[in-house]
Amino acid sequence: MEIILILFLFLLFIIIASQGFALLFAQFGWKKLARLYRTQVLPKGKQFRWVSGSVDSVTYNNLLTVSVLKEGVYLGTVLYFRSGHPSILVPWKDIKDVECERILFWNYHRLVIDRSLAPTILLRGKAGEAVHRAFGERAEDLKQS
Repeated sequence: MEIILILFLFLLFIIIASQGFALLFAQFGWKKLARLYRTQVLPKGKQFRWVSGSVDSVTYNNLLTVSVLKEGVYLGTVLYFRSGHPSILVPWKDIKDVECERILFWNYHRLVIDRSLAPTILLRGKAGEAVHRAFGERAEDLKQS
């Protein structure tokens, strides 16, 4: 019976600690993004779930949901980390560039946001590639207009 109590308390500690860390991390880059780009709109279209990336110096390994929309780039977190991490929609007009870079073994796509206070967003994998491709297509459409 004691072992069950110990396991229960350990799991409870892990849950509370991880929520505490999530709220602490949200105070950094995500909070800045939310001040600028908070949204209540749920994305329609293709979603990339369990995406890895970072906002400023906080890494979100397999915790992000990313959608490429006609309005811009939607970022959210998995349900477990939503407290302190409201959904964000960065409009295309504020994305100045999407740069490819390699960090250690992984390819990332950096969203260069045209605001002095905006944090750096890095996305890895297919979600980053989709954002890069959509940005390129949008740039081509603007040149032709």
